[in-house]
This record gives sequence, C-alpha cells and structure tokens, in this order.
Amino acid sequence: MATYYLSGTDSDLSGGADFNKKLLGSAETAGTITVSLAKNATETSYAFSEAGNPNNADWNTGGVTVEVYVTTRSPDVYLNVRADRVNSSGALQESSTSPGEQNLAATGLYTFNIASMDWAAGAAGDRIRIAYIFRNNNTKSTRSVDIQTGTTDTQVITSIGVGSTGTATGTLAYKVASAPSATAALAYTVQSTDTVTAGLTYCCLLYTSPSPRDS
Repeated sequence: MATYYLSGTDSDLSGGADFNKKLLGSAETAGTITVSLAKNATETSYAFSEAGNPNNADWNTGGVTVEVYVTTRSPDVYLNVRADRVNSSGALQESSTSPGEQNLAATGLYTFNIASMDWAAGAAGDRIRIAYIFRNNNTKSTRSVDIQTGTTDTQVITSIGVGSTGTATGTLAYKVASAPSATAALAYTVQSTDTVTAGLTYCCLLYTSPSPRDS
C-alpha cells in the first residue's frame, strides 16, 4: 500500500483545467490551490504520481481514499474524484468509478472513498492520476474555492504496491571436517510493495562427530 500527498509542485504531465500537480511520497509545507469556476461549469484538474512511480506493471486490487482540505468554501461548489491509470506520457489507460459529489459548503476535511478496483495489467511505467472534478452549481456567477496542499489532510491512500520482484544471488562459505573450505550458491528473492533496504548476514557452523579437533 502506498500513500501520496497532493503537492503544490507542478507535474511534468498536463491536461487539468485548473491545476496539474505532483503526488509526492511525503508531506511538505502547506500551500493553497485556488479553483475558479465559471457559472454552471464543471472542471477537472489532476494530480499525478512522479515518473517511474509506482513502477508496477500489475496494480494491486483495492480501493483508493482521497482527502481534500478546503480552506475557502463555497456552497455552490461540489467536488467528486476519480483514480486513473495513465501511461508514462499521460494517456488514459483505465479509470475507477467515482464515489459521488460532496458539497464544499464548509471549510475542513472531506474524504472520498473510491470503491475497490481490479486494475488490468499494464506497463511498469504507468502512473497514478487523481482527477479532482469541481462543479459550480450557480447558473449566474463565477464561484471559487481554495484547497490545501502538502499536509496530511491531502492524502491519497492506495492499495497499489510500489516496486517489483527481483532476484539476488550471494555465496555461503563453510568448512566440512578438515576439508578445504567450500562454497555453495545461495539464491533469495526479494519482493517489495514499498521501498525496502535490508542487510543480510549468514553464519553457518557445521560439526562432524568425531570432531577433527579430537584427533
């Protein structure tokens, strides 16, 4: 499972009406995005995972939770969200369902729970895109809202694993009786759903009976 945060930094991908931001793996200093909507308009803006992330060709089945913190409200503005799989160039490959609109009539935290998605297999270079779909219900006037960036109230929580499966090979040395030292190949597999750093130390002591030291 990987968690991202809506950043104030622009993404290298585009297509959003009001913003195209990065989804980062850690929180940052709080910022603000202003979304201005013409009368009776619906506008979709985007946040993208960075290039090479999640580096997973077969996304895990599961839901996505999107948190949005509103700092300037409007009773005429509604928000919905969606999770997309796009390729490395930003072209849409697959989309989730949307959980339904919420009215941004108050400041504070809004949580959207996207239903579990069984993603089709794709390419390791595919990226996550969160669509923020704003709608102005006022038929006469422009309306705007401000949403927060960078904090723990801007999380995007996914079941999509980060990384891939790889195999590493090392050697194990040991002595048998009084014979010269011998080596045997040791193969192990590391599978990661996140960034993992591990050190492995092996110690193997084999004794025969009687011990060579008894002679």
